[in-house]
Amino acid sequence: MKKRRVAGGLALGCGAALVAVCIAQADSASMAAEPLPSLQAISIENARDVVLLRVLTIPEFKSSPVSQNSVAFSPDGRFLVAAGGRNRVPVWNVNDGTIAYLLYDEPERIVACAFSPDGEIVASGGFDGEITLWDATTGDRIGVVGEHSSSVWDLDFSPDGQQLVSCSLEHDTRLWDVARREMIWSYRGVGGYLSVAFAPSGETIAVGSLREQVSVLEATGGERAAHLTDPQEHIGDVHFSPSGEHLAAGTDDDRIYLWDAVGLSLVTRLEGASGICERGLLQSRFDTPRVWQPRQDRRDLGRRGGESACLTGGA
Repeated sequence: MKKRRVAGGLALGCGAALVAVCIAQADSASMAAEPLPSLQAISIENARDVVLLRVLTIPEFKSSPVSQNSVAFSPDGRFLVAAGGRNRVPVWNVNDGTIAYLLYDEPERIVACAFSPDGEIVASGGFDGEITLWDATTGDRIGVVGEHSSSVWDLDFSPDGQQLVSCSLEHDTRLWDVARREMIWSYRGVGGYLSVAFAPSGETIAVGSLREQVSVLEATGGERAAHLTDPQEHIGDVHFSPSGEHLAAGTDDDRIYLWDAVGLSLVTRLEGASGICERGLLQSRFDTPRVWQPRQDRRDLGRRGGESACLTGGA
């Protein structure tokens, strides 16, 4: 399961036909009249005020053994894209919950998606190994930036939008030049890769694998700068905090590992799937999202109920 965030909200995908969108809302009574202008970034201070904005349904969704999926907000928070293992990927207007357009890529089963930082491009990848670029305004297909020899499992744009990193189940991570549609480098390790994320500085890339490890790569040449072996299970997600101070990894045994992103020393280990924000750490389970302050080990700062079989939580 992959999650993507934007200031003011977080959408989480799961192996079901629903996507839940949560926001921080100081006065939930004002939501119905004016939901979006009152959004605010979810933080330690307002964690107890997080409420569900809406639940969106993926058209023609059919359950399958594939548990991987991905969701991403546009940088301005107006649109949300969700890849759920089908060849039709909806892009919703968050304000009213309507589908703006569908990205159609026959016969690919799309499980990864990402918005470019300027909001102009959506990237997608899936079982056929191709990475496709789409016009985020019209939904028109721009072209294929490149491909892997196996399923593409995760994608992330560099902070300046000029590069795109991808990882696959066939042991490799690749960096692409978006404008030229050329591969810059390929890093091949041991074990399939499930998650990838650029650091806010754009200088390093974190990669989580099936072999219970997180690799930190140099963005310029793909050399491995660090190898973190603290986790004991598959790394389902990796993410840097917006400040770049922390690196978090969520594992299949429901734990969060949090490292100092500079010295790469382990700060703490918490129970639950993870997402990280500037001032707090999110654990989202099927019914009880929690937020911690990273520098205060195991301090549970708040819980909120979830929606059916969907994960919900804060940025």
